[in-house]
Amino acid sequence: MPWSLTYSNSQLAPGGYFEAQDLVMATSDDGTLRKDSDLQTYIDTLTHAMQLAGRPLTAAKEWKGLLEAAGFEDVVERPFKWPTNTWPRDPRYKTLGKWCMYNMEQLLEPALLAPATRILGWTPEEAIALADKAKKVLRDTSVHAYWPM
Repeated sequence: MPWSLTYSNSQLAPGGYFEAQDLVMATSDDGTLRKDSDLQTYIDTLTHAMQLAGRPLTAAKEWKGLLEAAGFEDVVERPFKWPTNTWPRDPRYKTLGKWCMYNMEQLLEPALLAPATRILGWTPEEAIALADKAKKVLRDTSVHAYWPM
């Protein structure tokens, strides 16, 4: 496994606080993020490319165990669901979804360009086209997807 953590007192004093956040790829509880959607294709493509590069996007799922194995104590994992757009009815989550959608719209293309062109051998135009298609799904409020954080 390419991910490992080492603990050093010079990095975090006893009683200190360490916070880590990472994005896990989008999902939906009601199946509205379909496996054949362009957003899911984007996710699968980026995940595959990063796996080939030795930088798996699944590391966040392993952090708690890695931190504990490295000697950290009282490790707490607090998962959150951040909506991909404004689909939720709850005003708080609707606002959060609006922010997430804006942020992801800025991220989709640059996040895919290097892995797709350098690792998968795509042209820049192919990567940009997939990112543009994924953005359309990202904006679709009938897709009740979220980012597990």
